[in-house]
Amino acid sequence: MKTIGVQHGNIHDLHPAYRFTSADVRRGLLCDATLVWGSYWKDYLINKSGYPDSSLEVVGQPRTDIIPTLLKNRNKLIKELGYPEVPLVVFASQLQQDPLLREKAAFDVLNMAAGFSNIHLVIKLHPSEASDPEYYHRIARQTGCINYSVTSEHDLYSLIASCIMLITCFSTVGAETVYFGKPLVILDHLNQDIQAYIKQGVAFRALNGAELTQVAGGILSRKLTINDKAYESFIERNAFRIDGRSSERIVNFIRCTD
Repeated sequence: MKTIGVQHGNIHDLHPAYRFTSADVRRGLLCDATLVWGSYWKDYLINKSGYPDSSLEVVGQPRTDIIPTLLKNRNKLIKELGYPEVPLVVFASQLQQDPLLREKAAFDVLNMAAGFSNIHLVIKLHPSEASDPEYYHRIARQTGCINYSVTSEHDLYSLIASCIMLITCFSTVGAETVYFGKPLVILDHLNQDIQAYIKQGVAFRALNGAELTQVAGGILSRKLTINDKAYESFIERNAFRIDGRSSERIVNFIRCTD
C-alpha cells in the first residue's frame, strides 16, 4: 500500500513525527511520499532527517487557501467585525512565561494605541488567555487607552485581513501576517528575534514602547513599507504560493499516485 503524508505543522529538531535516523529510513518508517509546505521544510527533512529528495513534494500550506478570498472581501469583513471604521491594529497576545515581559508587552502596546486617536487596537487573545480579558482591561485603564477591544472569538484570519498592521512578540501568527502581505511588528524586549522574522527582513523590530510608537507611526504614515522581495522569499520558502490552490495540488498529487 502506498503511503502519503501531509505536513500538519511546523517541523523542528525535537519533533518526533519527522525526525528519523538512517536506520529508521532503511526500515521503511517514512511515508512513500511526504507533501510539504515550502522549500525550507523540504531542505530540512533532507538534511536533518535523511528523507530522500524523491519522496518530497512542495505543495503549499492548505490553511492559506482562504487568504485570497479574505483579502478580496476585506471591506465586507471589516463591517462584519463591527469595529470603528478606522485603521485596525491587531496585537496577537501570548501567555509569556515571564510575567514581567507579558505585562510590559501589554503596557507598551496599549500605551502606543492611546497615542493614536485615529486607530482602533484589537487585542486577539491567545487561547490560553481567553478566560482573562480583564488582564488587558486593567492595563488599559493604567495607560488611559480607550480605543481598543479585546477578543477571543473573532477569527484570526479575518482580523489579519482587516488590519493595517499586526504586532506580536514571537508568535507564529507573524508568519501568517506575512502570507497576507501585511506589515509585521515584533515587540522584542530582549532583542532575541526568536522566530528570525527580523533577520529574514519580514518584520520591523521595536525594542521598547518608544520604538513601538515610532514604528507604528511610520507604518500609519506609510513612511515604512514592507520589503516585497523579502516577503516573496519568505513565502516561497515557507508556504510556496498564496494562491488558494494548495489543497488542489494535494488532491492532484494523490490522484496521480499509482
